[in-house]
Amino acid sequence: MSDHVLVIGAGIVGATTALAFAERGYRVSVIDRADTVAAGASGANGAQLSYSYTDAMASPAMLRQLPKLLLGRDPAMLLSSWPDPKLLGWSLRFLRNCTRARSDSNTLAVLELALASRAIMLDWQRRYRFAFDHRPAGKLHLYREASDLDAAAARVALKNRFAIQQSVITRDEAIAVEPALEQIGGELAGAVYSPIDEVGDAAGFAAAALEQVKAFSSGDIQLGVRVDGFVHHRGSCRAVKTSAGDIEADAVVICAGYETARLAARLGVSLPLLPVAGYSLTCPPTAATPAVSITDMSRKIVLCRIGDRVRVAGLAELGRVAGRPSPQRIDALRQSARARFPLAADYGGDIHPWMGTRPMTPDSRPIVRPCGARNVYVNCGHGMLGWTLAAATADSLRRLVEQDRGRDQLPQPV
Repeated sequence: MSDHVLVIGAGIVGATTALAFAERGYRVSVIDRADTVAAGASGANGAQLSYSYTDAMASPAMLRQLPKLLLGRDPAMLLSSWPDPKLLGWSLRFLRNCTRARSDSNTLAVLELALASRAIMLDWQRRYRFAFDHRPAGKLHLYREASDLDAAAARVALKNRFAIQQSVITRDEAIAVEPALEQIGGELAGAVYSPIDEVGDAAGFAAAALEQVKAFSSGDIQLGVRVDGFVHHRGSCRAVKTSAGDIEADAVVICAGYETARLAARLGVSLPLLPVAGYSLTCPPTAATPAVSITDMSRKIVLCRIGDRVRVAGLAELGRVAGRPSPQRIDALRQSARARFPLAADYGGDIHPWMGTRPMTPDSRPIVRPCGARNVYVNCGHGMLGWTLAAATADSLRRLVEQDRGRDQLPQPV
């Protein structure tokens, strides 16, 4: 019988991790406490596969914005639970990563992961033909101030060492790339254009990937299952205690987003994860909906078309775990999008609000490592780039498990 891998979490990170194991012959089981696949941060995120935009949040520019953030004067980013001992510890580690050298190093490390993820995703699309409203849309990051655009140019030059083809373009050049920007509200100094970036429905991909896991594997997908603890035996995890009974496995991988920190604590491991709540609206499109994915840097909102929908995402609340979407914050997001992109979506139509919790690390790098027992691992901490980085960290985690178990890699299925 093939090795049995239990994946905790059925979001995009858990689904890609399960697929990475199942397609190589492992028996894979997936559990999630929610009643649906991708019920957390993957549910209605910004839908952007941002292979080029991997800029670390901790940076000298963020350091300059901290006074405004601490005083609550940044409407796009709020600090929800200050003062808080856990947030304070995370913040000190974050500040250490705000130097230019560390920010550049973190950005390039995540960029390397993103490009690896892109290659894996291209292979998966070729082999499995998943339907998830995928488009190679390209992306425009819009800047209102020339000084901010000039600062972005240095980061573009840094990342273009990896031949990602990003370019700094003028206002007129941006409108040539996306004519719908003629309708933009307010000033536009220019943009950063990322032609290799894509869009797609993360929840749709997660559901399709888990169906493929079931096709490959004799394991199963169980939803509405709560993890209650771990059964230890001589330094290993013999079983995971759940509301559906004990589940035995040769390897356990925790991919539960921010909740990974709580589960890791049961194994005596502290993970540097900060919950960052984010919001989105899913709206009907209009004749003026952009074809290119758009990120407005001044308002910190993203807008893109996925299938017959427009996804608008933005606002961040550091230290907050998502619950029911605040009507005030949803309205703030809608008004911000309408002010900047007045004709890009039908903001008065059938609107679907959403709120999710993204697990952020102080250096913006995901955590892929063993966790408290010889056969338990975590794959978490992707922050705002879970959809972008999921395929690469799934592959890295699978390789780590095989290395630890001394197992030869099985040939990939045709």
